[in-house]
Amino acid sequence: MDPRVVEQKLETLRYCVNRVNQRCSATAEELARDPDTQDIIALNLSRAVHNYERINWDITHAVCSRHRDDFRAFARVVSDRT
Repeated sequence: MDPRVVEQKLETLRYCVNRVNQRCSATAEELARDPDTQDIIALNLSRAVHNYERINWDITHAVCSRHRDDFRAFARVVSDRT
């Protein structure tokens, strides 16, 4: 794959993880009550990971509050291989 394409995708991943980090709620319950934050997080996770049909806010909160470094580690591995 063209290294420029990979770098562009990695930059998108970095941006999405940063947006999730900025908007992550303190609890899953708080996230479930905040449709604006839900939209921002769901959009950015779908860009970085999957496209969900039904969202479990407990899982989403766990991803955005405890697993952001997984995305960063993935980006580093991909970047190191290009």
